[in-house]
Amino acid sequence: MSSQRKSVDTIGDMTGTIEQAIGRGVSRIRADYGLTQDQLAQRARALGVKWSTARVRELERGELRVTVAVLAVLLTALAELTGEQFAPADLLDSDDVEVTPTWTVPGPALQALFAGEGVKPSALVAPGEMRSVAEKTATMRRYIEDLRASEWRYPPKLTLPLMQSVIERPTTLAEQRAARRLGIDAGALKAWALFLWGRSLDEQAAATAGDSQQARGHATRKLVSDIREAIEKEYGRG
Repeated sequence: MSSQRKSVDTIGDMTGTIEQAIGRGVSRIRADYGLTQDQLAQRARALGVKWSTARVRELERGELRVTVAVLAVLLTALAELTGEQFAPADLLDSDDVEVTPTWTVPGPALQALFAGEGVKPSALVAPGEMRSVAEKTATMRRYIEDLRASEWRYPPKLTLPLMQSVIERPTTLAEQRAARRLGIDAGALKAWALFLWGRSLDEQAAATAGDSQQARGHATRKLVSDIREAIEKEYGRG
């Protein structure tokens, strides 16, 4: 296994602050759309905050305190620069987030919380509490059981390796958009792709369509439709 990939052994250790998580998300979206830090700073200034390029760098490094006002400016500035709508959950990835010094939440659970879906008790991970692989694995298994019993419409056969892959893989912009279209969280979207094809939505689209961006876009829409059909077959329309 590559040193860049996380394993069950590191569940509970791959944490960062919510400021760092949001900073990574802003940097990822900005890079996806070819935006510069200066463009984001200029748009933020037009919305009434005194941001410089250095301020945006601080934000992306997780060094800027993220208030509700800052979040509103960020989401609005990104929307105006890209022509896309973003929700707070779009700024998060799959890594655990240390919300407070004693409350750490898996990325997919925090995305669900930001989407108004709540967080199950077993999604809470207190830093330093899980010392052994067995304890970390048991915590993940409890989280999987909560997902199975939730309204989040995850695949019916959630396994530890599948959820480990969901956590390991960063959420792409295409996955965020597909999840919004389907009305599910990004973690569920990634889980369905792995459940159906054994790889991510982007990987399956590339395998189906090759390098053509137009063909890949068409393939992605077809794959999202396939996921929708699988969800409706399992849970019904809704």
